[in-house]
Amino acid sequence: MERVETSTAFIELLNPHLVITRYKPAAHVTAEAVRENLEVRMAMPGPLAKAVIAIFPEDMDFDMSLLDRDHYMEQRYTESTLAMAVVSSGVLHQPLANLYIAYHPTSFKYRVFSDEREAIAWANEEVKLRLGLEN
Repeated sequence: MERVETSTAFIELLNPHLVITRYKPAAHVTAEAVRENLEVRMAMPGPLAKAVIAIFPEDMDFDMSLLDRDHYMEQRYTESTLAMAVVSSGVLHQPLANLYIAYHPTSFKYRVFSDEREAIAWANEEVKLRLGLEN
């Protein structure tokens, strides 16, 4: 399906309702980079509402100010997100992802995984539940 490269990630449309943002190894992620990736996701073809999986490589670096900002504050981002999974095996990334969501609760389901396949299965199931699709 569709794949777009940004300054920090590859954004892939896995199916019409699932987008994966694969952050590049050693990427330095800033608020501007997150916004760039959100905008690319919003421009992906198909239905606007999608589940999102963000994959953080172990050596990814990010600006600590990312924790201070609610990146899904804009209604159009929230309304177009069915569910979100974060995948990381990094020692710090999983607790920081959970800390971020504790400070910025969402209206959509959110989970952290260490296994990409589990995250994809969960996201696809959430899409079915949210959209009332048959198994």
